[in-house]
Amino acid sequence: MTGFLTVLLFCIRLLERRTKKRVRWICLFWGFHYYQHQCLNIELWNCFLVLSCLSATAHLPIAGAAEPHGMTISGVKELQSDLEKLKSTIEESDACLYAPTNDDIYNDNCIFKFMHCYLLELEVVLIEDMQVTDNYHDEIKTSIYHTKNRLEEHERQYNSSRCSPCEAQRVANSTIFLHNLLRLLERIGNTL
Repeated sequence: MTGFLTVLLFCIRLLERRTKKRVRWICLFWGFHYYQHQCLNIELWNCFLVLSCLSATAHLPIAGAAEPHGMTISGVKELQSDLEKLKSTIEESDACLYAPTNDDIYNDNCIFKFMHCYLLELEVVLIEDMQVTDNYHDEIKTSIYHTKNRLEEHERQYNSSRCSPCEAQRVANSTIFLHNLLRLLERIGNTL
């Protein structure tokens, strides 16, 4: 039993390092060869147990792998959908906002830094210009707030020290801001 737990912990450790094929091979090797002196029945049950554990964990997300920068593909799609729903509200705003273009984002490490800048500006627009306070708009505000917080939590993973601050970016009207934000989301969706 101790050998089984040791191998199971070893397999879990390897799964965390994204070496699923190697883990499966090691577990199969162990399952077939560990109990050579026992009868075939025990070997088959051990193999069944190991393979069951592996098949159950094969499709589970590895910690931190699903969202390397605090954003997932589904999160990007959700944000794009929310922006389409808020398009008229954002375009009616007379605010001047920091809106870097994709050309301004020359370093891939800066993509998520500028996404954070866009979300900060978007929060300002929603707080200042949104007169409607129904539940639907509150849900969108909450979703944007949580996305911004996830980016802040993962800020250490990307080196944004060489990126210029939000305040150093171009100032544009809300229509250009929305257009540039949607283009940045497309770019992020392509990098994930």
